[in-house]
Amino acid sequence: MNCAAPPYQKQKPVIRIFAVYEHDLNRNRTQLMLEELTRRLDRSFNYSVSWWSLKSFWHPKMRRVAADAIAKADLTLLAL
Repeated sequence: MNCAAPPYQKQKPVIRIFAVYEHDLNRNRTQLMLEELTRRLDRSFNYSVSWWSLKSFWHPKMRRVAADAIAKADLTLLAL
């Protein structure tokens, strides 16, 4: 089975988002904002969201992983 898109169907560009939140409430509000962004852009893009709790940066290993993710991100959100 071939999963490639047909030649007449263009793949949507991916927007990579790095989102840092302090509390679950902040994350929920950010999720609503991303839904609105998707609606306004008329679903012209696919989104890849990397969610990070602020507390996760206390761990050196997680900071290294986060540094790689943020370097590849197109958009960085701070929900504090």
